[in-house]
Amino acid sequence: MIISQYLRATKNSYIFSLFINVRSHIKQSGLRCKYIAKYKIFEVKINSEKKYASVNSRVLTYLSGFSQRANYIANTYMLNLIDFQAGDLVVDCGANMGDLEYFLRKNLPKVDYIGYEPNPHDFSCLVRNVGISKCRNIGLWNEIGSIPFYVNDDHSSSSFIEPPEFTKIVKIPASTLNYEFPTTKIRLLKLEAEGAEPEVLQGASEILHNIDYISADVGPERGIDEEETRDFVVNFLIESGFELVNESSNHRKVVLLKRKAPMVNL
Repeated sequence: MIISQYLRATKNSYIFSLFINVRSHIKQSGLRCKYIAKYKIFEVKINSEKKYASVNSRVLTYLSGFSQRANYIANTYMLNLIDFQAGDLVVDCGANMGDLEYFLRKNLPKVDYIGYEPNPHDFSCLVRNVGISKCRNIGLWNEIGSIPFYVNDDHSSSSFIEPPEFTKIVKIPASTLNYEFPTTKIRLLKLEAEGAEPEVLQGASEILHNIDYISADVGPERGIDEEETRDFVVNFLIESGFELVNESSNHRKVVLLKRKAPMVNL
């Protein structure tokens, strides 16, 4: 097993942090990692900046720097194809550690951000990384209520749809985009719901006309059979007045769709 695989799988968080710090010392990087047992999270420092991460795999994404991780997320969701203006709103469904917010803060500081993260453990890091005013600890779904959430404590792959592996089931408050943003204009909806993308979009059916762009991870993450959601997402949005702008199937399968401009009668 190579070192990265070992680090990802090790259960001893103190040993994991020690390995990370030894590695950083050898490579003469400014990264340092500390496990905070009280909250069961990691504090990662790079020079004067720090972020918090919930699991080993998230710490590993920061080994090349916070900015590189944030740029990777921005490239994955094709933000370079969107013209942002001051005051635009980005809604982040599946905010995780808030890496998208970090990118916006560093590169588009006048763009507004709100992140939704249902996993309580991940949210405990998200709120520290982006601030309480920029995030909500609820899930986005096609109805409002309290529904079962399948938590995977070993990886950031928890979902409302039962996955192949999970460590526990908890009840999580859920809402809809229809309810959350009944009249608000959204420049970009970044959608990564671990296979629940169809339900999130169904819960946005009344406000799709207020969303300019939707960038969605549609890879094989839905349910026990790990099905893709690409066809549903693309067909649903095209039928709702969107057009497919671009599609990527590198490390992640992501689609970017744009709402069509209304027809003008001459």
